[in-house]
Amino acid sequence: MFVEHTTIEPSEVIDDVKVIVIPVGNWGAIQLEVTIFGYYASFFRTHLIRYSAATAIQINGTMASSSFTSEDDQRAYEEWEERIDAVDMRLDRITDKLKFSGTAGQDKELDNFIKRGKELITTLSTKKPKRGALLKEADKLIEMLDKYSGL
Repeated sequence: MFVEHTTIEPSEVIDDVKVIVIPVGNWGAIQLEVTIFGYYASFFRTHLIRYSAATAIQINGTMASSSFTSEDDQRAYEEWEERIDAVDMRLDRITDKLKFSGTAGQDKELDNFIKRGKELITTLSTKKPKRGALLKEADKLIEMLDKYSGL
């Protein structure tokens, strides 16, 4: 994954490094999955494209097998799908943060945001709205979850 660059020369090497800290544990492997919701405009309309890729990486030398599969995916997406992934990712991040800090259940307002996020994911999956109040509500919830998670 690369951050936006204004220009890239033909023989230029791009190196945008991100460090991922893995909590201590007895892990045999980790799976990394990246999903990017992008768009591009043509003369006639805007195209919404969802790119995703996953790979597994062995991190324990005692594993019996070193074969891992990876899947890449590219397809069109709807805005409600992007909102589901955005809310779900933030809920996972906050839930993990609460679990590791030992503060789960101590903030009623945050508990309400988490509950509403789960309900919103179900509603978006069912109704699949093209526009309107549900997408706006998801945007507001995403903003509030970002504040709680420190983004």
